[in-house]
Amino acid sequence: MKPLRTLSTALSTSSFAMLLFAGPAYSQTDPAASLLEALSLVSGRMLVSPTLAPRVTRDGDRFHVHIPLPKLSTPPDASIEVTATPLPSGVWDITGLTFPQAGTLLAPNTPDTPPVSLRFTIGQQEAHARVDPTLSVPSPYAMAFSDLALHIESAAPPADLIIGQMTLDGTITGASDGRITTRSRSRADNWRLTTTTKTGTPVAMSLKSADIRYDVNGLDRTQAERLEEATRAVAADQRATPPGQPSSISPAVREQLRAIIEASAGLMSGFDIEETVQGMHFQSAAVNNGDIGEIRLNMAGEAADNRVAGHLDIGLNDITVAALPPYYAPHRIAFRTAFSGIPVEPLRHLLLQATTADPDSAALRTQAVALLNAPGVRAGIETIQIEAGPLRLQGSARVRPLPDGSAGFDVHLTAHGLDAMLALVQADPKAQQVMPMLFMAKGMAKPDGDGLVWDIGFANGVVMVNGVPMGQKPGGVPGTRPPVKR
Repeated sequence: MKPLRTLSTALSTSSFAMLLFAGPAYSQTDPAASLLEALSLVSGRMLVSPTLAPRVTRDGDRFHVHIPLPKLSTPPDASIEVTATPLPSGVWDITGLTFPQAGTLLAPNTPDTPPVSLRFTIGQQEAHARVDPTLSVPSPYAMAFSDLALHIESAAPPADLIIGQMTLDGTITGASDGRITTRSRSRADNWRLTTTTKTGTPVAMSLKSADIRYDVNGLDRTQAERLEEATRAVAADQRATPPGQPSSISPAVREQLRAIIEASAGLMSGFDIEETVQGMHFQSAAVNNGDIGEIRLNMAGEAADNRVAGHLDIGLNDITVAALPPYYAPHRIAFRTAFSGIPVEPLRHLLLQATTADPDSAALRTQAVALLNAPGVRAGIETIQIEAGPLRLQGSARVRPLPDGSAGFDVHLTAHGLDAMLALVQADPKAQQVMPMLFMAKGMAKPDGDGLVWDIGFANGVVMVNGVPMGQKPGGVPGTRPPVKR
């Protein structure tokens, strides 16, 4: 969804204006260089332009940094202004970091793409940080913006985004081995996006609040810089590809992809990202509208003892869609997938093999299955939950190694309230097309108390439901394939 991507951009660790920069870390040869290193560190290396160096001036004990923003077409001589004071401990007390209150970013057009213009205004802003460039002590930072407004003009219909308040705070901590750990949180309140479709239909989306918590443990800064450089090179190649044309992988891009894979070695010990959106409302035209009370996303991973593990949680609660009956639109969806024990080096070898000039698809599949079948590896869907009207569906799935070295899949589903759902659907003439699917599902189920159970297995090209091959009625000979129509 484009609006959600817009939200993620607005809530990124560095605010939308910080995306204009990227620069190298600075050594601490003098106070000015030390201050620039502190700014580079607290902004994720985004507050120093590689094309126009910041200007540092001193007034007594106070330092001022003027950071030009050459990519802003307005205002003239746009810049970020920073005020900081060095403390006896070597920590920089940054008491001011101010963006232009209004400006325009114009992405130049090419023969294949029209120009894109982004205008912004900021009502109020404040920032404070205490940063130790050596990271011998934790470095906290905080920023707050209110009454933000963005207007986007492009080949698509214009869009307006308004955010009542946006905050960002966090802490950067160093370790003796040179790795860093970051804890950050951003929040946006009273967010509203308005635009129109190509046919002129107004579209609006709003939300009460959105929180993002972003934690990274044991980040290797050298590896992170390698990863950033390779990723930037791949992105530049994608931008150079004309729209509508397939992007072929050139030898240079292939090398950068391999560099990304190599840079992942020892990159970090773990990460944990959690996003929560409250009170989302969307509307298109007068009758097509709906609400989602909560959207929750959690993604985490860790690397230890040369193995990786991770999980992904997605949850949507209190879903209502005005144009659909409640049994068509689930009011609750929850999904959790997880993996653990995957060996790091075989995984990296598999990814490198996939980026060769002429990868062997069959060999890659064999390696992938062997990886999933390795001792101690677990992968699957731990939880599936769907609630729609009176129907409550729960389930799980896992990858199962087979004796021939291939992989199978086992799915376990339970349902409650299917009869009540059937009664609702039967009473609605507009919903008759779903009746055959519901009756077929019920006929293949196994009763279990007041519920129904489906144990589904995928192996060797055969799908089994409660011990019966798919397409064969219960009571047939287990383990046989369904008859072939002639």
